[in-house]
Amino acid sequence: METVTLHVERLVEGARSMARLPGGRVCLLNKGLPGEVVTARITASKRSWAKGMVTEIITPSPYRRPHPCPHGGECGGCPLGVLDYTRQPEIKMDILADTLRHLGVAPVLEPGLVMEPSPIEWGYRHRIRLHLDREGKEGFKVCGSHRIIPIERCQAACHRLNQALSDARVNGTLAPLRRWADELVIATGTKPGYQGIHLVFIGRRSRGKRLKTPRTSLEEAGIESITLAQRRGRRLSIGEPRLPMDLSPASAVLVEPRIVPWGFSQANWPANIKLIKDIIEITRGCGAERVLDLFCGFGNFTLPIASRLGVEAEGVELSKEAVRAASASALASGLDGSCRFKQGDVEADAETIAAGTKAELALLDPPRAGAPRTVRALASKRIPHIIYVSCNPATLSRDLKIMLEAGYQCSCIKGYDLFPHTAHVETLVYLTLTG
Repeated sequence: METVTLHVERLVEGARSMARLPGGRVCLLNKGLPGEVVTARITASKRSWAKGMVTEIITPSPYRRPHPCPHGGECGGCPLGVLDYTRQPEIKMDILADTLRHLGVAPVLEPGLVMEPSPIEWGYRHRIRLHLDREGKEGFKVCGSHRIIPIERCQAACHRLNQALSDARVNGTLAPLRRWADELVIATGTKPGYQGIHLVFIGRRSRGKRLKTPRTSLEEAGIESITLAQRRGRRLSIGEPRLPMDLSPASAVLVEPRIVPWGFSQANWPANIKLIKDIIEITRGCGAERVLDLFCGFGNFTLPIASRLGVEAEGVELSKEAVRAASASALASGLDGSCRFKQGDVEADAETIAAGTKAELALLDPPRAGAPRTVRALASKRIPHIIYVSCNPATLSRDLKIMLEAGYQCSCIKGYDLFPHTAHVETLVYLTLTG
């Protein structure tokens, strides 16, 4: 394939770089920052587009820096680590806006898109998921490959997780479990002063070894719980697998739900608190007295909203474990009178859920697949206010089209950099019914 010199115009979704070949064809590159001149080897060429691999950066961007992580050149976890963080939120905002325009929902950008930077640039994750090789060594996969890079430290992980990674007691005591598993989740809670470590080993039956309760001494390993989990199978734990999370900064009372380490929670907790506070202000501004929180998890939004505003809040969530954690937290915080949770498949039961609610505001934070059936049901019910939180611009755009066609208009759109140095953006869209 030919080698060409190109000028990088901008970054696009997935943190890929976009340049143009002579004649104007778009060429997507594996790396490169806006404004850089690079040499690239063309790896695919079609009539209207091409792909290339950068072989040399001839003129670097003034915002380029050495990657702070020693694994940054290979690991696919933080591809934007070479870009000074002061520029990342603006570039991510441009990527999100371009994606939404391309996918046909430009009207939602009319209020003006803004991007909220992460309060912490590095060390923001309270949970990481590692791959394990056949010898039980943990690491991350090389970008675009199945090869695992062994690591002893992750720049994105908080200090306590990195302590656990480098702790020889953990590494030696749990060697048999590490050889059984394919993946390892290391997590800690966000409660101030909490230092507990929780490990989840995830494996397959195909490894040919029976899943047995680990007989490791937790004190010897220096951790609070160990869980062995088979994919789509059972889980066995020793210790108390509960992470104490702190929602108090966004709440009027002490709210500390305890969640399982394999459950979902936002990995960047300080940025999550900022997102919660913004949702509370939108809820306050619209004057809703009843709030329906769909895909509510352990009550990440529901509990602070009920605490701060004194409104009636109901959360619906598929995970029974998350519902139990949310209900227990509401009881412990004295919110059980105004805040209740129930287990249900939101997308499958969307029409029933929508028909049974009297909420003036519906809040939904679905998984990456989005929630088209849910937004149709909410629109049919003509819920006056909807807040949609999304981690996937593609499915967000699809669901926004449904709401725009049903008579909703965007009153606010905001991005949150929950994952610095990656291409990922969390998006909040607040829609109101018109007419």
